[in-house]
Amino acid sequence: SRIAQMLVDDRWVLGGGGEQGGIDQDLPKLGPELIERYGKEFAAAWNGVLDQLKLKAMLKDKPQYLALSALAAPDSPLDQLFTAIANETALTKGDSAGEGDTGTAEPDPPSMAKGLARIGLQIAGGKSQSRAGASSAVAQSAGASVEAQFRSFQALVSGNPGRRPLDALTQNFHDIFQSLKLAADVPTQTERVNANLQLQISTLRANVSRLPKPLARMVNAAADEFEGNVAETSVANLNQTLDQTVTRPCEEAVNGRYPFAGDSSEDISMADFAKLFAPGGLMDRFFAQNLAPLIDMTGQEWSWKQNARSSKDLAKSTLKAFQAAAEIRAAFFPSGGSTPLVSITFTPTSLNSEADSAVLNVDGQTVQSAQAGNAPSIVTWPSGAASGSASLSLMPEMPGRESALKFEGPWALKRLFDKATITGDGASTEARFVIGGRDVAYTIQAGSGANPLVLPALSGFSCPKAF
Repeated sequence: SRIAQMLVDDRWVLGGGGEQGGIDQDLPKLGPELIERYGKEFAAAWNGVLDQLKLKAMLKDKPQYLALSALAAPDSPLDQLFTAIANETALTKGDSAGEGDTGTAEPDPPSMAKGLARIGLQIAGGKSQSRAGASSAVAQSAGASVEAQFRSFQALVSGNPGRRPLDALTQNFHDIFQSLKLAADVPTQTERVNANLQLQISTLRANVSRLPKPLARMVNAAADEFEGNVAETSVANLNQTLDQTVTRPCEEAVNGRYPFAGDSSEDISMADFAKLFAPGGLMDRFFAQNLAPLIDMTGQEWSWKQNARSSKDLAKSTLKAFQAAAEIRAAFFPSGGSTPLVSITFTPTSLNSEADSAVLNVDGQTVQSAQAGNAPSIVTWPSGAASGSASLSLMPEMPGRESALKFEGPWALKRLFDKATITGDGASTEARFVIGGRDVAYTIQAGSGANPLVLPALSGFSCPKAF
């Protein structure tokens, strides 16, 4: 209102234009425009400050966690900060100081009301008859729209002590602090603590939706840091468990042994093979207990689920090893038993004209081939015999030429089929052998699943080492 009077007093500088009614017409716009501009600048200044707020790293000083302990305390600096923000942005809140003597001269209420009305600001009735009431009424009218933008900050600290939304947030941080300290002080509790931490972090994130955006951003950043710590700890524990329960026994059984080492003369025993790959075996049990929730198995190649923070950076080679193990299990243990057992149907399809017959012998089970009239034969493999064998013989024997292939050991049949030329896959797999220039061929079918004799996962398998 003083500015309005100054404009009126100084309008003579405008010359003739100042004598016209233009200024009187514009004065009623002055108050609302000033308040609107002040409100915008007030909000912009506060939002600029709030957008720059961020929490210190919570976990850099582990295992002391001093920053987190301060945040989790009853006199948390977060509480002090946001209480101050709520107070400073409560523009319509009554000012008790205004009721006393401020030591400065103020215009009397009628003059103030008249001046404010002149610039377009009206004082509501009632309290407008007192000095404090007049200024309060204008402040409330002027600040209400600005204060509305910061109402979430007032809500944050409103309520009885211990029951305010900010108190719930402080309790979240306190719970997380206690869990982290327990893991640091009692390492044997790490696995249980990590499970609790995941729930506590979920609770923290659930509370974010009720927070003002600047604070929500700060809390989400802290939650990301906590989750990263849980993931790192989980991976370290996972690697240790993997090494002890899978990697070491796997390498002892697999390394340097056929069929995993194709040129080796030493076979893996069927007992060790079953211990590693059977349903409920070392690979399957570790997968079910630790990895299944982290893996997307819908595609041709498995992948780590990207929405699981604890799995997004894990090694693809380790995942590939567990997928190969699953394919081996499906091919060699189709009925879900504890020992490998596959029914394979052999159907002779062709025989060289220089041979009258061919005999495929698998642990005493024979498949006969002749120039005509051949029927499918079912062979069970491995047969469970103490020492396995597999041979393929062409009749009659040809002088000076090889007439048979023969192998011994539990993987004899697989070694025999390594000598064949394989075409097709699944139900249409064909194996063609050439012995001393004469050939014989079979189609091979192993139920409805993959053929264990020509399984890429078997020859390509290597023990998982680390995540």
